[in-house]
Amino acid sequence: MDKGDDTAALVIDVGTHSAKFGFAGEDCPKQISPSFLGVPNGLSSLQDATYPLSFGIMRENMGVRQVARNDNLNVSLDDEAFEVMVRKTLCSTQGFNLDLTQHPIMLAEPSRTDKEYRKKIVEIMFEKFQVPAAYVAKRAVLCTFASGRASAVVLDSGAACTTCTPVVEGFALQRYTKETILAGDLLDREVMTLLANGPRKIDPVPLYAYKRTVRDGRVEGVEKVDVSRVDPLYYEYGRRDLAQKIKESVCRVAEDDRDVMTGGGSTATSASFELPDGQALDVNAFTHRIPECMFNPKLVTCQNLDNIPAVNKLIHETVIGCDVDIRKDLMSGIIVTGGNTLFPGFEQKLHKKLCADFETTRLKVIAPAASVERRFASWIGGSILASLGSFQQMWISKQEFDEKGAEWLVEKKCP
Repeated sequence: MDKGDDTAALVIDVGTHSAKFGFAGEDCPKQISPSFLGVPNGLSSLQDATYPLSFGIMRENMGVRQVARNDNLNVSLDDEAFEVMVRKTLCSTQGFNLDLTQHPIMLAEPSRTDKEYRKKIVEIMFEKFQVPAAYVAKRAVLCTFASGRASAVVLDSGAACTTCTPVVEGFALQRYTKETILAGDLLDREVMTLLANGPRKIDPVPLYAYKRTVRDGRVEGVEKVDVSRVDPLYYEYGRRDLAQKIKESVCRVAEDDRDVMTGGGSTATSASFELPDGQALDVNAFTHRIPECMFNPKLVTCQNLDNIPAVNKLIHETVIGCDVDIRKDLMSGIIVTGGNTLFPGFEQKLHKKLCADFETTRLKVIAPAASVERRFASWIGGSILASLGSFQQMWISKQEFDEKGAEWLVEKKCP
């Protein structure tokens, strides 16, 4: 740890899929890990849970506990799991090895959440870790800040949900924020469904379900592994992990809608994917179809998405729902962020669709080309904000917390 890190503020951004940790003022998180704890069957205390956890590694009799959940667009935080994750990441010798009583904490929160969530996360930091100061900021606001803007409409598509939030002069307008389950997790399930229902009836299995014999750099044999002692939930997350890898490796947005079902056209890919059993996967059936689900939810077969709007419609509805006098500012800054927007060609098609929806070309889609900036925009915004000299008076201090409590302070100081 550098000397400058002895008392530097820390930035924590915990999503349903991954958690990002690092020091304020840095360009990217120092650690990115899945938002899950590995809990051996029969374990009496979460303090002994496994973290960080990788679902690509076989673990027998290992249960799973998710730190942050979003069930039907209802956000919740597992207090105990969150505390253990933070302690193992920031306080242990295997992690950052920090004394958190010396470090202010910037916490990113979902753009649409309730008072209880905000109160809970602040109380944990002050009561369990005795931090000197803390602050909670909405992800949409931090994304806007990272883009150097005061006002924008932020499309944040992550694992569990896609959120569209108007931000005006640094304030998120929760009243006009819209959400949908059309996001990364659903697309992963769609990959699995298309594989299972395809000509080869492929049942996706975790990476560890087969063992390969390699000699002189070549695979000589593939042997099936006994996974009977793997916890069913852990096994299921391993299957989803494979689906996600397929999606991220071969999927891209079609320029021409006629190429969606065939995977052909100018955006056809030569990429291939090798399944755990060594078989090559024919990716043409869903190269374009999976990302196209974001623009045409009717393509989704794993779940009924009646009345679920496409992402471009979500943005259009959000902007049109706002007051007329701020729509122009919002349309001039449509920020695209989140790991689920990294499909090649996504921002170009979004721009094309939005021009048709708004019946004008006078709008601007802001989508950082670098995957780090797109995937971790809210963390980066928190890193910038917490390092500003002008922000230091905004922190909630430990003394203020002890005197007034979390609920009042968070509502007053963290809009």
